[in-house]
Amino acid sequence: MRRGWILVSVLLLVGLGHRAPYRSIALASGWTDVFFDNFNGNTGWSVSVCGDAPGGLDGCGWPGQALFGYSDGGASVLRLAQDGGVAFPLVGREGLFDALPPGAPWAFEIRFRYPQVTAYGVNIGMGSGAWTDARLPQDQPPRTDWADAFAVHQDASGSPPRLQIWVFGTKVLERPAPDTAWHAVRVEVQPDGAWTAFVDGSPAGSGSGAFRPRLVYFGNYYEQWFWGDWTDLHMDYLRIQTYIAPPTPTPTPTFTPSPTPTPTFTPTSTPSPTPTPTETPTPTPSPTPTSTPSPTPTETPTPTNTPTPTFTPTPTPTGTPTSTPSPTPTSTPTFTPTPAAPEAPPAPPTATSTGTPTPTAWNAAPRRRTPVPRTPTPAPTETPAPSPSPTPTRTAAPSPTPTPPPPPAPAWIDGVVFLDRNGNGAQDPDEPGIPGAVVEAGGRTIATGPDGRFRMPAGFRAKLLRLPGARRLGVRCLGTALQLRLTVADGIRFGVQPLRRPVWLLGLAAGLLLLSLTWARDPRPAALRRIAKTLRERRLE
Repeated sequence: MRRGWILVSVLLLVGLGHRAPYRSIALASGWTDVFFDNFNGNTGWSVSVCGDAPGGLDGCGWPGQALFGYSDGGASVLRLAQDGGVAFPLVGREGLFDALPPGAPWAFEIRFRYPQVTAYGVNIGMGSGAWTDARLPQDQPPRTDWADAFAVHQDASGSPPRLQIWVFGTKVLERPAPDTAWHAVRVEVQPDGAWTAFVDGSPAGSGSGAFRPRLVYFGNYYEQWFWGDWTDLHMDYLRIQTYIAPPTPTPTPTFTPSPTPTPTFTPTSTPSPTPTPTETPTPTPSPTPTSTPSPTPTETPTPTNTPTPTFTPTPTPTGTPTSTPSPTPTSTPTFTPTPAAPEAPPAPPTATSTGTPTPTAWNAAPRRRTPVPRTPTPAPTETPAPSPSPTPTRTAAPSPTPTPPPPPAPAWIDGVVFLDRNGNGAQDPDEPGIPGAVVEAGGRTIATGPDGRFRMPAGFRAKLLRLPGARRLGVRCLGTALQLRLTVADGIRFGVQPLRRPVWLLGLAAGLLLLSLTWARDPRPAALRRIAKTLRERRLE
């Protein structure tokens, strides 16, 4: 008995060792970062805090600010600011999208805000152009290849002032300025060039014809003709991602237990018959004339869960992905040898046909054979094959319907020269246009009409050359000296504010000057001179 238990324990340990499951290494799937920058420090950006374009004022006379790691409400941001000057800081970089794998979806995402908005606008751009920190005079055409993929612009000089976001040539957002809130913009691009834009988590637009930008920049590359306070820009982060499709689910391979010899008990020596009566399955023992008792008509033990002194295997569960049941030990009856006829070695176990191998096949307890009377071997029970589970099929996400490209920009645009009485940089309803003003744009000299408006070719910035007289301006100059100041000059709109200085101040200054000259020649008044002359004459008498 002890040897039998030792053999069973060894086989159980070997079987559990073969049940070690196979696990494959799962690869990361979904949107994965290729580049991420939270602007806590400079990770390779080219920074130019000032620049001087040909002509005009000295662009580097008043350098701006470009601060990495600036704290804005708990966020570490890149701050770009110019509180007074003619040129704004410029930060740029090339090659950020080169690390994207070919043929896979990709996306970029930015978070930004404009904490201060003035008439001097600031940009965020991505495009196919090449990086340079050189500035352009404000009358030159813009660098269109710096923003042909993505552009954000805000200033307070528009009609009306507004915040605009463009994605691959399509305007996806326009809001009134000033807008100082945080905004997050995400653009997802499919391999065929179809794109979808999201602003603050909501769909904002879609289209086609997307491409991977070469350049990313923040700031403004123009040099203005007038000193002024610029719009501030805070950048929270920039993220570039690619999409890795999850692997197709495949059946997990399992090890099929190799057939091992079924442990059998070696028939022990049967004690020779003795006159001592032994217990038999019959109610009363009957003596037989021969030494070998004849088999009595008793119930034949079968391999079922009956009190037959055999080990019955635990029924094999159906081939479904269920948890592996642990082997349940059964009580082992004590083997009592009986004076029966010598038994032939038991027949080899018949293999039970099963379906697809399942992890629970190895949990069946090993069979233990005991010498039983020779009986017919029952027919093997056919275990129903497990029904195959359906393989999940990954359905491709529908591509957004491409929208038609935007209409071409007009060949001519309208500008205005107006009288800005309150000096706020915007044309109010009670502030008329200035007729007869002369501007120059694209090599053409243009005079404003009766309403102060003029038309010029698109893609150029106008320059104000001269203004009409005070009477044409509608300003009364009697008793005052007229002086003019430009409150806004963005190449399209020009605001002129008259500044009056009283003439009596000039007269007072002139009188004081003449009086000082008179006292310098003879400090005594005429009356004093007469009194002095009379005293001299009396003294002589």
